[in-house]
Amino acid sequence: MSGKAHHGAGSPVAMDNQLQARLTVRSRTDTQEARVQEKRETAERLTLVTTVGPWFHLDQPVLVGRGQTYWVDNRTSELCIDRGDGRITRVAGWVCR
Repeated sequence: MSGKAHHGAGSPVAMDNQLQARLTVRSRTDTQEARVQEKRETAERLTLVTTVGPWFHLDQPVLVGRGQTYWVDNRTSELCIDRGDGRITRVAGWVCR
């Protein structure tokens, strides 16, 4: 027998490699999904927001200040607003298609 270890399909090393490959693919998918979700808009002036795009409706209107950035988090059905001072405000809403 040679000094090389055999790593067949059922070996722990082969299963480890398969798991790592799946995690890498999943990570890329999550990143791509995050890019789609995080299409951010910046308010040019103080704006009262009731809907974002044609489909996302807020439970209650919210003010977004000039220069503040906002986006929809589709995973939680919330509008996220980066207030510019380190705070991110989340406001509940729903998708209506």
